[in-house]
Amino acid sequence: MGSCTNYSRLERYIEKHGVNDKSKYEEILLGKKVIELLQVHVFHHIKSDVKLDDGLCYEVHFRWAIQEEDESGEELPDLADSISMIEYYEKNIIDKKITEIEIGYDRDDMVYCYAFVGEPTEKHYLEIPIIQVDDIDSDEDTLSN
Repeated sequence: MGSCTNYSRLERYIEKHGVNDKSKYEEILLGKKVIELLQVHVFHHIKSDVKLDDGLCYEVHFRWAIQEEDESGEELPDLADSISMIEYYEKNIIDKKITEIEIGYDRDDMVYCYAFVGEPTEKHYLEIPIIQVDDIDSDEDTLSN
């Protein structure tokens, strides 16, 4: 399926479910402190689980994995011209409270809950996957155009 079609499906999903998803995530995440990044995994994405101060854990994505990372199963930030997920989270996310929630996407593969932490001007966030584009049923999950 092409990117334009994917973006259209993501938009229609958010039109139908975005307000409810945002309310749900605001209720369970706002005010919670991120206390720990668990083991980093590599499979298409650089991802991990984070633990909040209420004891609950959520899967978070950091970035797409490059081919060498997917093949090795290890994060290779130097090859990817990136900071490591652990380093980024320790510097910008850990020990900060979730202050804002947005529902959206930044690629053509998934709808995310963006859980911003710290001060609004900082713009650091957890990227919590909600639904993959391939799992969006065009009749049940989206508004028709």
